[in-house]
Amino acid sequence: MIYFNNTTVKPTVGYYIQQAFGQHAGQTYLFSDLQLSNQDEAVNKRIGKSIVRDAKTGDIIVKLVNLLPVEVDLELDLSAIGIRKQEVNATVIAGKPTDRTARPVTATLELDRCKLSPYSFTVFRIPAQK
Repeated sequence: MIYFNNTTVKPTVGYYIQQAFGQHAGQTYLFSDLQLSNQDEAVNKRIGKSIVRDAKTGDIIVKLVNLLPVEVDLELDLSAIGIRKQEVNATVIAGKPTDRTARPVTATLELDRCKLSPYSFTVFRIPAQK
C-alpha cells in the first residue's frame, strides 16, 4: 500500500515486497529442493524459496525468504539448471516485523554461498547464458 497526502508519498514495506514480486515474476517454475541443516519443522517453515525462468529474457529469478530472527547461511547449487558459481546483484528487503521503514537495498552476493538477513526477502536475477 501507499499512503499519501498533499505533500508526501509513503510507500509501505508491503508495497516494496509486492513491487519486487511484480518485477521478478517469471513464467516457468523450476523445481528445486531446500535442505536445511536444522531439521526442526518450525525452522523449515520459516525459510522459503522460488526459482522461476523469465520467458521473455530467459533469466533465472531466485527469491528467498527468511522469517527467522537470525541470519541464515545458505549454500546454493544451481548446477542442475546450468547455472555456475558467479556473483549476482541482489535486492534485499530486511527489517524487524514491526519495522515500517525497511527499503530495498542492492547487494552483491556470491551465488554458491549467501547469507540471508533476519526477517528478509532477497531476490536476484541470473542473466540468461548467451
